[in-house]
Amino acid sequence: MLLEVLQFVVGAARGAVFTHASAEAPGKTLDWGTKILWHTTLKEAEEVSHKTNKPVMVIIYHEYCPSCKMIIPRLTQDEQIVELSRNFTVVALHDTKALDTMKIDGGYIPRIYFMSPHGEVYISTIT
Repeated sequence: MLLEVLQFVVGAARGAVFTHASAEAPGKTLDWGTKILWHTTLKEAEEVSHKTNKPVMVIIYHEYCPSCKMIIPRLTQDEQIVELSRNFTVVALHDTKALDTMKIDGGYIPRIYFMSPHGEVYISTIT
């Protein structure tokens, strides 16, 4: 399902320039891998997204979440997802009270949202 969502949203990013920096995992307790360039603040991701005209993929997680422990390594090791992630500015945000405004469709975790380079959430792609 996530692969289909990524492929759908990539259509909005066709022609965007990919600039790769060294990958940095956002949290130490989950296996984030090194193949995806992770941003660790929404502000930073929004700035990069605006400059590169790439949509933002927001992953909200908690290191104690059993589903997060299962899905994060799968995301970071699947070669198709890694390749598609290059069409996005990817940010991983630890689920905290500060993220209450990002509970568009509930407070479950992991939550994945896609946003335009201008900060609008693509409602049809909420997972």
